Amino acid sequence: MVYTYAILESKLREDNDLIRSPERRLMHLEVELFATLRQGRFRKKRLVVPSDSTLDDVCRHLGICPQEAAFVTVNGTTATRQHALKSGDVVGLFPALGGG
Repeated sequence: MVYTYAILESKLREDNDLIRSPERRLMHLEVELFATLRQGRFRKKRLVVPSDSTLDDVCRHLGICPQEAAFVTVNGTTATRQHALKSGDVVGLFPALGGG
């Protein structure tokens, strides 16, 4: 599920302190899904999320549980799920890979 501006504003209005807070802004990200994470979803998509979002927040927003996205990158560099994102970041989500 991708938030449109109207849905996001509606969610932010639920907490008046957040919507009035000047540091609570929106940012644009590009998210790429790889391998099995693409099934029933998308390959690449632009998202609008709150400016204080982390990789965990983006995964939750996309309905991807932590066990599914075993490896995450930001701008091509490995990152932790608590990584604070910036507007313009490119997020890559990879499933656990097996082989032998």
